[in-house]
Amino acid sequence: MQKIRLLILPALVVASVMLFAAGEVRAQFTVTPALSAPRTCAPLPLGKTGTVTINAGPGATQFPTQAPCPDGNGTCLQWEYEWDYFGVNPSHTLLTAPSALEIITIPDPDTTSGSPIVNGPGVADSTFKIGGKIFDVRTLRYNAHGVNFRASYFTRSTGVGIGNITAGADAGSTTAFCAIAGPTATGESTQLFTPLAAAECKVSGDASFSILRGKDSCIQQLTAFTDTACTVGGTLITGEALAQGILFTGPLAGNDLCPETLTVSTGSPCKLYQTTSGGTTYKWCYHLGSLIATTACTQHTGVCAEGAID
Repeated sequence: MQKIRLLILPALVVASVMLFAAGEVRAQFTVTPALSAPRTCAPLPLGKTGTVTINAGPGATQFPTQAPCPDGNGTCLQWEYEWDYFGVNPSHTLLTAPSALEIITIPDPDTTSGSPIVNGPGVADSTFKIGGKIFDVRTLRYNAHGVNFRASYFTRSTGVGIGNITAGADAGSTTAFCAIAGPTATGESTQLFTPLAAAECKVSGDASFSILRGKDSCIQQLTAFTDTACTVGGTLITGEALAQGILFTGPLAGNDLCPETLTVSTGSPCKLYQTTSGGTTYKWCYHLGSLIATTACTQHTGVCAEGAID
């Protein structure tokens, strides 16, 4: 029978953030806007040459997800995380949780190892050596099994908002930490913070492009297609630093978190597409429905020369 642990502990400080950097431990007790909480920690150095990537709500459009409470008491919010390792053998993973919230834990995916080790507020974890005298959070340590590992805990569905928690991993004598989306005791409804889909297909005219989002919902990867369904002729578009002199970029439809805009321009038989997202710009060029070298559009050369015949 699966063991369930209910953890209800008082907090001295709520709605605050704990951030850690590798090789340094520092607690910052400042309120962070919920919508800035990232769902992915980019590959973090671990070991001599290895890395670990940590995802919140892996494979899910919404985070957290609603699920039956493990104790059978209604519907809870499930906060699931995934650690992907490369070039290193993992030992443990770590999550923090606000001490003001009721936390329900279940055994980790390897059921032979039991539930995570939960340290109370102010108690330093014996493996990661963090959490000591920090009373607004508690730490949960899991035994990691394999290069792909998932773990989760549950909270009630009311009185919970989305902010930043700390996620960590260790391998041998090395550790890695990052701030990632997780629960806060803000009392806000999580329905206000439904994140954008991780991947989207956008149609413009007779072409389409797909975008994969990363930190702060900015575009992390853009692929251009020659049809209107993001299926034909996929070409990865490399982003470059936004040109100087840009005074403002407004929101692209569907994303109010990261400043974005889409521009389609023509002065020749070709069409130049340009999307800016945060501090990055993506450019690609079409001629008669086919993707061609972007320089042909930007420099008006070849079939994109002014006056060229279609």
